[in-house]
Amino acid sequence: MISYIFSWFERRIDVFKSREFSFDTDVAFRNLLLFVRSEKKHFIVLLLLGSIAGLLDVTLFLVIGWIVDLLISNKPNDLLLEHGTSLIAIGFVVVVLRPCVTILMSLVGEQTIQANFSPVIRWLVHQRIMSQSIDFFQKEFSGNIASKTWQSGQAAAEIVGSLLQIVWSNVVFAASVIALFGWLDWRLGLAIVTWIVLFIVIARIFIPMTRNRSRASAEASNTVNGHLVDTYSNIQTVKLFTDNPTDDAFLRGSLENFISRSKWFLRAVTSARASMSILSSSVLAIIGFISLRLWMGGDLSAGQVAVIFGLILRLDGQLNVLLGLLTNLFRSYGTFQSSISMAIKPVALLDRADATEMKVPSGRVVFNHVSFGYRENTPIFDDLSFTIEPGEKVGLIGYSGAGKSTIVNLLVRFYDTQAGSIGIDGQDIRDVSQSSLRRHIGLVAQDTTLLHRSIRDNIGIGKSDAGLADIMEAARKAHAYDFIQTLVDGHGRQGFDAHVGERGLQLSGGQRQRISIARLMLKNPPILILDEATSALDAKLDVDIQNNLYGMMEGKTVLAIAHRLSTLLRMDRLIVLDKGRLVETGTHEELVSRGGVYAELWHKQFHGGVIDQTAV
Repeated sequence: MISYIFSWFERRIDVFKSREFSFDTDVAFRNLLLFVRSEKKHFIVLLLLGSIAGLLDVTLFLVIGWIVDLLISNKPNDLLLEHGTSLIAIGFVVVVLRPCVTILMSLVGEQTIQANFSPVIRWLVHQRIMSQSIDFFQKEFSGNIASKTWQSGQAAAEIVGSLLQIVWSNVVFAASVIALFGWLDWRLGLAIVTWIVLFIVIARIFIPMTRNRSRASAEASNTVNGHLVDTYSNIQTVKLFTDNPTDDAFLRGSLENFISRSKWFLRAVTSARASMSILSSSVLAIIGFISLRLWMGGDLSAGQVAVIFGLILRLDGQLNVLLGLLTNLFRSYGTFQSSISMAIKPVALLDRADATEMKVPSGRVVFNHVSFGYRENTPIFDDLSFTIEPGEKVGLIGYSGAGKSTIVNLLVRFYDTQAGSIGIDGQDIRDVSQSSLRRHIGLVAQDTTLLHRSIRDNIGIGKSDAGLADIMEAARKAHAYDFIQTLVDGHGRQGFDAHVGERGLQLSGGQRQRISIARLMLKNPPILILDEATSALDAKLDVDIQNNLYGMMEGKTVLAIAHRLSTLLRMDRLIVLDKGRLVETGTHEELVSRGGVYAELWHKQFHGGVIDQTAV
């Protein structure tokens, strides 16, 4: 039964349901409100429960005062006879109603909101981040992105949970105290109002200071985290080239900056608490003096004085807790600002509102007067045009920096052209969704990295509905099956269940490349891009896999890049680039006979005594 109750409240929010959510690109707080509105009914319930809890707290203090007066004015034997019904009602409130409200607050606040709200935000932020262009990821630390994505949910949940569960009930409690004291005597009401006003003044002075310093501290923390992940991800380079890997001056500098900003933030915290302590002590003494004078004058009963002292001590504790909580809230808000600032960056490369699904009946690729440069006024291409016919196998050749990889980046739409267009079967790739475009293109890159998941997951990522038998068959075609069967990871997982480590570094370069080829063979798209697809393989494996690749190429449109020109001899046609221009096109024999750029590259590789791998 208890498990069912927990489960019922936990299921009130579906983390992964589809949500129409548009990030506000100006103010972090608006994004927080948008998150709250997406599940507003649960927050309204929590507000109502918090209001009841605050009113019950004040009511209990009034009851205590009433009981004190009863004890003074009644004989023990008459107490139950005359006031038994009232005492039973009070017992019901204390024993049943108050615990029920507290339990419901906890169930809604913890099981419904806390358990699900931060994952909802993390999921939405992750989806937003994944819609960003490749350029976004190249300019950010991957560790910084991951840290901010995680912190965004944690910080937002802390802010909202604290505001609704603690701050709101405290506000209701304080308002009730003001009303009660004003009813007892205007001087008591004035003292409480003055106390609250001065508390707000102190908060108004220190909270913005705390918020700004907290954001700076959070930014410094994320920078440290980014540097740590960057260092660990490139540990081989660090160990090989750093004089003392344990004392990284770059990392040490960012850590010192974090320590400095943290101290700056904590000074504001201490100053706020000191100011509040002085204020509270002064107001407590003043209210105590007024209460005693009123009792001495017969304007207050002993029970009422007991209520006043109990309430002001409780309010003092609540305000101190509230100040500390507000400090933590704005620390969390600073973290949220820092985290969400990444998510609210405009997405540089978006699908059009009327984007359609790409259809590839034949696979004709056309670059039509394309101009592009990664930086302004530094063009890679200027008016580049060429066509790859359906089923044609084209090799792309040129010196390093000629623009071969840029053509690949543009074709899969990692970047948009600045002029001209790229079309597939008559469809401008900017008019179709990015996901449907890439669904029809398979790429094996020279620098193959894998996800830190199982071999099965890494091969199957290109075809989510593939079974294990399909994955195994793709591995056989890529000549990866045998070595996969021998794999055992650090947790004892074997074969296709073995995990490959971060970026697949537990495997050799050739093994990673064969996994990538298996992934391509499983996906089996109509357009293939082979960017040094077999560069990490030995000669025998290269020949075997090339034969399998050529079998898979049958009837497909193929764009291949290779340093070893011999691997491109079986292409239908070769395109030669030089400094972003298409300078030659034709078969191997035609280009060698012309004596141009291709003939020069061919001569350097096979007649110059040295194969220049950087030349193409």
